[in-house]
Amino acid sequence: MSFYTGCNPVRTPHLLFNTTAVLDALEVDYEVVGCQGECCGIIQSRWEGDKASGESVVDGSISRFAGFQPKAILSCCLSCVLHLGKTIAGFRKVSFEFDHVTNYLLSRAEGLADKFIRSVNERVLLHTHDA
Repeated sequence: MSFYTGCNPVRTPHLLFNTTAVLDALEVDYEVVGCQGECCGIIQSRWEGDKASGESVVDGSISRFAGFQPKAILSCCLSCVLHLGKTIAGFRKVSFEFDHVTNYLLSRAEGLADKFIRSVNERVLLHTHDA
């Protein structure tokens, strides 16, 4: 399995560190793929409107993934999952699954309960929007 960071390591290191800590606790055999220069192509395609550049980035990323021959690629970036997921589903066949890491963790929920035994006394603030 591969854990794809996308280009987010500098912006959201806490997500990466927490995700790898959970995968390590589950004793998952994985490699980390990605870095600051490993964008999924959404920036070029959607934000900059440069479809040709975006397609080139997507093609390069998917080819790098395939080089690892993983059964699955997991990401904690919703933009990557949305952009690459649609690309893979509609335009390019691959030999691996591409999904958000939370779906994988849900499939391993039983094993997670036994791994996290230390209490964390923190508050979670939820912000709701009134209609």
